[in-house]
Amino acid sequence: MSIHSPENQEKIMKAMLTQVPFEGWTLEALRLGVLAAGFEEGDEYRAFQGNPRLVLDAFFSWTDRRMLEELASLNLESMRIRDRIATAILVRLRLLVPYKEAVRKTISTLAHPSYGPKGFALLGKTVSDMWYAAGDKSTDFNYYTKRTLLAGVYMSTLWVWLEDVSSDYSATTTHLHKRLDQVLKIPKIKGEARKFLNLACQLPKQVFATFFK
Repeated sequence: MSIHSPENQEKIMKAMLTQVPFEGWTLEALRLGVLAAGFEEGDEYRAFQGNPRLVLDAFFSWTDRRMLEELASLNLESMRIRDRIATAILVRLRLLVPYKEAVRKTISTLAHPSYGPKGFALLGKTVSDMWYAAGDKSTDFNYYTKRTLLAGVYMSTLWVWLEDVSSDYSATTTHLHKRLDQVLKIPKIKGEARKFLNLACQLPKQVFATFFK
């Protein structure tokens, strides 16, 4: 089977994730992941074109895809919208549990200026997937408002999750529902969304467009 097959790419990605906490999203982490996946020295230049950033993209895509698959198996229609969103966030975080330290390293990596547009785009894709799964069909200003606020809710919950050592992640769940309660207050929604959008509009147009695609 080719090193470029979806099965082998996933295998290499997961093996690399065990190295990311120590090596970061680097070629060395990719090399170690390739070896751990059963391939040979030098194959890191063939896997993902020898580009660790492509593995980072694959990690986000894999997590988003798995999240959508799990959500599709649930009876979301019977839930309130806020509960659908909460479920989407909790499902995604549950998928990330085996890679928690890699996620921590990923956040610090994406915080670097050279990764700024990349992080913005990846987060935008994730929150859009969550809203679509929740049944959102808005196309007006609400489209941007909802994704803006959900990005904030998701990231603040992610930070709590990273420090949550309880077996059931109760602190994470409590924080998530508290944040959802806060953003569902209409005046607050409009104020926070407009502040974020004003800031976002100062970014390069292609970055802003990618976040909301």
